Amino acid sequence: MGGIALVELSVLYLGILSSLVTSFMSNYALSVLEAAKMSVFSHVATLITIVAGVLFLHESLSYYHVIGGIAILGGVIVTNLPSARKAKKRPSRSAS
Repeated sequence: MGGIALVELSVLYLGILSSLVTSFMSNYALSVLEAAKMSVFSHVATLITIVAGVLFLHESLSYYHVIGGIAILGGVIVTNLPSARKAKKRPSRSAS
């Protein structure tokens, strides 16, 4: 693949996958979730960018990509656990 073709592929990748698809996904998520919950999912765009770069542009996947991906997924999962929401809704007991 020539240098110009690689540049064109990279621009398409950035324009379509990293920007367009993640924007549509964010808008859809905002239509079905609360804004606070949706903001956590905005970090998933980074995962999509990494995976698409590895699949389509044959970029290397390093250990720090995997660690970051696990951290992102862990944050999304922990933030959306039902037990975390129940704890926030309980009234605090004041010492009286």
